[in-house]
Amino acid sequence: MEAGGVAPAVVLRATAAAAALPPLTTAEEKELKAFDLDSTYGPCLGLTRLERFLRAEKLQINPPPSVREILHRVHPTSPSAQAILSGKPGVVC
Repeated sequence: MEAGGVAPAVVLRATAAAAALPPLTTAEEKELKAFDLDSTYGPCLGLTRLERFLRAEKLQINPPPSVREILHRVHPTSPSAQAILSGKPGVVC
């Protein structure tokens, strides 16, 4: 096991799977950033973009379907799966 408690083979498989996916376009990255910064969909602290999207959908806030389409093409461990402000000290998004 590595320091983070994840076996090296698991990390390697996740990295290989992420590398096999096509990169997001500039327009898609902009759309995800706009989603992150739109407070309509609630706070994103401690949530991935997909978790935040699903929560907004459950609350019938009607997040953009295009964001879901983009997120389903992103590997869960990819930086694109995380909100742009998540994990930054002192930042609540």
